[in-house]
Formats: sequence, structure tokens, C-alpha cells
Amino acid sequence: MKILQLISAHQWTGPTDYVITLAKYLQDKGFDSMIGFRSFHKGSLKRHFIENSINFTEDLKFPKGFHPILLFRDIFGLFKIVKDFTPDIIHCHNDIENILAVFIKKFSGASYKVVRSIHNEKFMKRKIFSSFLLNFNDYIITNCSEYRDLLLSFMEIPSHKLEVIKGFVDKNKFCGESRRSNFFIKNYGIGDEYIKIGMVARFQESRGHKYLIDAFQSLKRLGYNNIKLILVGRGEVLDSLKIYVKKLGIDSDVVWTGYVRENLPELLHGLDIFVLLNRGSDGSCRAILEAMASGLPVVGVRRGSFIDTIIEDKNGFFIYSKSNVPMLAEKLKILIDNKELRLKMGEESLKIVDSEFSKDKQVEKYLLFYKKIMGYSDTTS
Repeated sequence: MKILQLISAHQWTGPTDYVITLAKYLQDKGFDSMIGFRSFHKGSLKRHFIENSINFTEDLKFPKGFHPILLFRDIFGLFKIVKDFTPDIIHCHNDIENILAVFIKKFSGASYKVVRSIHNEKFMKRKIFSSFLLNFNDYIITNCSEYRDLLLSFMEIPSHKLEVIKGFVDKNKFCGESRRSNFFIKNYGIGDEYIKIGMVARFQESRGHKYLIDAFQSLKRLGYNNIKLILVGRGEVLDSLKIYVKKLGIDSDVVWTGYVRENLPELLHGLDIFVLLNRGSDGSCRAILEAMASGLPVVGVRRGSFIDTIIEDKNGFFIYSKSNVPMLAEKLKILIDNKELRLKMGEESLKIVDSEFSKDKQVEKYLLFYKKIMGYSDTTS
């Protein structure tokens, strides 16, 4: 079985992490796998392919914006790849590659299956176009049950075309032998006498950092002097948020770590509570899964993949919307006041990751899905 994955991206993101993990798994299992990506723009993705010994092609450009000449070049480029590689499945992760895969299948007479992954809810913002395009696919994979329900109800995608495969996390990377670390003592002089509330997300308006800051300030006003807010990431509203925090007079209690990758497990092990108020480009909310794999209680909104990852009162709490500051502050207060509850919920997070979101189990589901749509048995390669 030959699988060609296409993704119009050139930088490392949540979706590209899944693409690389899946490609490596398929290759390790002896399947022919290849990735086509946005080679027109310089980025870190090619380096990740090389580091992980992933088969890839640079014959596709997938430029940002509309470039007629490069679009025609990609049509011929993909036609050549299909002719030479002869894929059984083309697995698309965004619109442009999806259009090309459908177009070439229709006009070349190729027999490959077109599979589309829905990574986030952007498809709902352009319902007419998405409904038209998605109905041309042979199968569609969503990473949460809510997206599946939206495709069924709003876009009338036949249920037999839909498959839910949830996100995954490398639990071995984040669990470790010990779920506590001295990261904040070592780097910021913040000891265990402080309860550390963390959020890992790009600083964008939509991610809700301001609401978390407001909730944190309300707790400070109630006399909670034993708490610190840890904000991890980079992005366009970072500077304005720093100004806002200074105006509120809580800048000495807020830590801005910048972008953290290599030391992220150690950082998460140093937190006590994790909050995420909106998904990013990766609708499976990888940041929540990484926090859960680190043994943390989690607080999030009741939407999308949050519904599949957080079990109310078991491993964390829901709030009804990211802007509901009083409710967010109340949920944080419950966790701050009860160390035993924090530890118990953290243990439940670990159990949920192990049973529902472990990397090996979830990637295996992709392989089983591929075999199912091709009519192969479990022993067929």
C-alpha cells in the first residue's frame, strides 16, 4: 500500500507534527509513504523530514496566495508524482492540495482514494465551498466528534465517508519518571510554595490570554498571593499583553517564558494547573494533551476537541466560553484551594491519555483505516 500525504505548510505546526509522526510510523511498518509540502517558502519542515528520515518530494510548491503559474506547475507536478509513485491513497490536510488531488483523479482516470483530514473548525467559516469540496472526497477524517457532527448536520456529508481519529501525544516524552521538576526554581527563582497556573499557546487575540489574565487578577484581589501565572509562547499580541499586565499591577506575578520546545516537558512538570481557552491550528488541542500527559488538571472551554479530552470533575473543568472570566476564576480557585484534588485530577489525566490518546494507539488507527478503505486484511502490506 502506497500513501501520499499532502500538506500546504512549510513550518512546524500541530498538523505537521501528526503528518510526520504518521509518515514515520508507516515507513517503519514497511509501507511506501511520501509527503508533498509547501516547498516554495523556506521553513523548518524540510529539516524535520530529513531528521526523521521521512520520504518527501519538493515537486510541489503550494505557494501562499493565488499564483496562476505555480498553480499550473503544481497540477503537472502532482500528475507526475501520481504517475511515478502510483499512490493507493492521497491524504490531504488542507484545501489547495485537496482540490488538486480531486482534480487530477477526475481527469487522469487514476484510481487512488482521496482522504481529507479536518484539523480545525475553519471549514465552518466557508460552508458552501467546504460542502462542495468535501463531497468530492472518498473519505474524511476528523479529530473530534463535534466536527463529525457538524459535517453530518450542516454539510450533509454521508456518515459512511466519515471517520473520527482523535489526536495523540507521545506520553513517554511527557510522563517521565517524575512529574515534578525544578524548572521554575532553576530559571525564575519560583519555588514550590507558589501554585503555578500555565498556558501554552501562540499569543493571538483569539486564544484568550487576556481573559486568563483577568481571572488571575481577580484571584490576586481575593488575597491569593501564593500563585504565579506562566504564559508560554510567542505571537503578535505578546507586547500589548505585557503592557496590559503592567497596567494591572501584576507584572511581578506573571512569567513570560517565550517559545519553549526542547524543555517543554520539564516546564509542564513544574506547573500545577493548565489552562487552554481556544484551539490553534491544530484542532485536537495538542497543548491540552501534552499537559494531561504531564499529569496536570486542565481547564478549557466546552467545544471541539476539548469535549473529547476533558471529563468534567474528573480530570478538570469546563467553562462555557473563553470570555467567562468569573467562571474561569471560580474553577481555578477550586483547584488552588485543594492540592489533593489537583493531584487526583492529574492522575486521571494520565489515565485518559493512556487509554484514549497515546501515540501508538492512535497512529495504528490510521493504518487500520487505510487498510479498511482499501479492502485489505490486517496482515496485508
